[in-house]
Amino acid sequence: MAARCRGYLAGLQSWVSPRTRQTLLGGEPFGSFEHSYDALGGVDNADLLAFEADLKSTRGWEFKYGSRNWSVVEAGGVRALLNNEAPAAVQSSIRVDGGPPPLSGPLGSAVGGLGLAAPLYKSAGFGGWGKKPAVLLLGGGGCALPPVLRDALGATVTAVEPDDEVRSIAREYFGAPAELTGDDAAEGAPAVPTPGSWGHLVGGCGATAVTEARDGSFDIVVVDAADGGNAPPDALASPAFFADVGRVLAPRTAVLAVNLVARDAETLTRVRDAAAGVGGELFECELPAPLVAEGSPDFARLLFAVRGYDTSPLWGHPLLAHVDESELDSDTPCGPGPNAAPAEGGGGGSKKKKKSSNDSLALGLGLGLGLGGLLLIGLVAMLCMSKKKSPTSTRDADVENEMVKTGAAMS
Repeated sequence: MAARCRGYLAGLQSWVSPRTRQTLLGGEPFGSFEHSYDALGGVDNADLLAFEADLKSTRGWEFKYGSRNWSVVEAGGVRALLNNEAPAAVQSSIRVDGGPPPLSGPLGSAVGGLGLAAPLYKSAGFGGWGKKPAVLLLGGGGCALPPVLRDALGATVTAVEPDDEVRSIAREYFGAPAELTGDDAAEGAPAVPTPGSWGHLVGGCGATAVTEARDGSFDIVVVDAADGGNAPPDALASPAFFADVGRVLAPRTAVLAVNLVARDAETLTRVRDAAAGVGGELFECELPAPLVAEGSPDFARLLFAVRGYDTSPLWGHPLLAHVDESELDSDTPCGPGPNAAPAEGGGGGSKKKKKSSNDSLALGLGLGLGLGGLLLIGLVAMLCMSKKKSPTSTRDADVENEMVKTGAAMS
C-alpha cells in the first residue's frame, strides 16, 4: 500500500509559524514546501507507512487520502480536509455520523460558526414563511457547510470551488453531489453538476459567480475562501466585490457571512469596512480559541452583514458583537444596501469585544526532525505528542456551547 502522508509531512517541515518562526515540528524549515516534498520522494515507502502508523497510534489520525497538495484524515469520528502547504489550519471537517461539524479539537473548523448564518436569517425575518432560501457559497472546500444550511433552513446551496482536486475530494469523502460527465449525458456534452440533497457543487471563480448572478437571486452569501495567509483572497475582499454581493442578495431579508483571517489589524479593518458596503447591520463573532492554531494569525473573525425588518434583537447576542458605524471607515457606505428595505428598530450596539488571549491548541507534532530525519524517516518511531497544549478557556467553551445551543434551536 502506498503511503498517503508525504504531502502532509512536507508541510509540517516547511510551514513556518508567524509567531515562533519555526515549523510545526519545532525546528528550522527544511527549505520550501516543494523542496521538502521532493526530498521525501527519496524516502522508502515503508518508512512513510511507519510514520502514518505512529501518527494513528499516538494521535488517532488515519489518512484516508493524500496527495501533494491535500490530505483527508479521520480521528474520533471526525473527518477533515487539510491543505498540506498550510497544515496548521483545517479547511473543512465533518462528523462521520452526520452530527454538527466540530468547533474544537485538532480537527475542528469554522464551519459550525458560519452556520450561524441560518439563525441570523431566521431572526431577520426569514424572507417569508415557507421560503427555502438560495445560498451561494464561495470556497466550497469539503462542502461541510451546505448540509448544515439544508437541515436548518431547507436551503438550496450552490457551492463554488475552483480547485478540481478539492471538488473530487468533496464528492468522494464528504458526500458532495456528483458530476454528470459527457459520457453519462448526451454524446459530447460537457460535464455538468447534478443536484444533490443540498444543491450543486461547481467549479469556477467566486468573483465571476457573483458577477454573473442575477440581482436579488440569493438570500445568503457565504465567503469561505482563502489564498495564502489571508482569507478571503483579495479578489473576494474588495469594496467593489462586496458591493456586487449586495446587488445579488435578496432585497429585504438576507445575510452575508465571511470567514476572515488577517495577518494584521489593518487587513482586518479593510475587509470589515468593505463588507459593510453590503448594507444592513454588521456583526462580528470571534472564533473559539481552539480553532486558532498555535502560530496562527491574531485576527480571526466571522463577519455577518444582516438585512432585515428588525435586527435589534440580535444586538447584545452572546455570540455577536454589533459593529457601530462609528467603528467603520468614514468613506465606507454602511446602510440598508442597494435593494434593502429599511430596518425597523435600532439602538446602540455593543462595542467590539477584544480578542481573548490565545488559549489555542498546539497542532504541532513533537517529531524533532531535521535534515537527517527527513532522509531517514525510520526515526519517526520516536514520534511523541508532547507538544504543550493549552486548555480551552471557559469563555471559549461558553462560546462553543452557545453555538451548539443556537444550532439546536434552529431545528
